[in-house]
Amino acid sequence: MEFRILKNYPHYRIYEDGTVVRMEHKSAKGSSLSEKEIKGHMERNKYLILILHDKNGNRKRFYLHRLVYEAFFGKIPEGFEIDHINGKREDCSVQNLRLATHKGNCNNPESIRNYRVSNSLESGKYNRERMYEGLFKTTDDMIGQTYLRLLNERGDVSIKELMDAAHCGYPRAKRIISELPNI
Repeated sequence: MEFRILKNYPHYRIYEDGTVVRMEHKSAKGSSLSEKEIKGHMERNKYLILILHDKNGNRKRFYLHRLVYEAFFGKIPEGFEIDHINGKREDCSVQNLRLATHKGNCNNPESIRNYRVSNSLESGKYNRERMYEGLFKTTDDMIGQTYLRLLNERGDVSIKELMDAAHCGYPRAKRIISELPNI
């Protein structure tokens, strides 16, 4: 398997599959370090992060997919991002990475498909019903529908309750209530 030595981090090899190995060397403080595979950790955004030490012993955090791309293809041009072709952020192999604009990265069909089938849309705070409510929460008709739903549930609804439920301001809530026919 092909590898590259990381620029500015000469004690690290990076392989085509995204594996990073620290080579045997003396640290900046003089202690002997053995060869070791560097394991990244998953950030909240699901990208793998690695912490590497330069020849002076300074630590720096890197996204693994960006390290792999730069090692094998060169500097990432300004205005471009690295897209995971199969939509899986943990797969940082050379074959799975490509240069893309932000729009192209967002429109990757595999990423969209993976997002739709993820549990985040089906359960908990981000279920489908709440996502739809969030998409339409700024339109007057959705605020009116929220008001009617609250009326059916509670019988009487204050402007403050409508503001909280529909995520709108006082003037808009008051106008919506006044425009609805008396029930």
